[in-house]
Amino acid sequence: NKFHAVLEVALSLDACDIANKIQESGMVKFSHPNFIMPVDRHQVIPNDTYFNNQFYLRNTGQVFNPVENHFGLANADINAAFAWNTTTGINNIIVAVIDEGVTPNHPDLPNARQVRLNGSNFVPGENANDPTPGLNNNHGNSCAGIIAATHNNNEGVSGIAPNVRIM
Repeated sequence: NKFHAVLEVALSLDACDIANKIQESGMVKFSHPNFIMPVDRHQVIPNDTYFNNQFYLRNTGQVFNPVENHFGLANADINAAFAWNTTTGINNIIVAVIDEGVTPNHPDLPNARQVRLNGSNFVPGENANDPTPGLNNNHGNSCAGIIAATHNNNEGVSGIAPNVRIM
């Protein structure tokens, strides 16, 4: 005989006490309260200069290009501001960026979080052991910044996982 029942208890009563009395009656196999509590989700909002433009991390429907009237779609993002309550990455994770290089000791990507390998620069005519971007080629910095830019330094962007290292 499988019979399940749900008993709703008035807020003025003690749900634990009632569940215990039902259990102690011997008429049921088990009795327990189902506590319902609203989830209070907190967002971590970095103070980095361009964070508000990073609509892919936190999209509130904000205008991010007023000249061309480009704006976001609220909640069309990866919910990074909520995820940062759980983790911002850890230093023993290394993410390889295969691009135009990363500037040494960049304000958002300090040397302590860079793994700079000898022989990793494949640009003809440049030093093979220096993965610094040549000329004004900063696409590698941009990609690395999206991944791991430092949070709360009042400049630049916010990385998705600011504690990981970049190779």
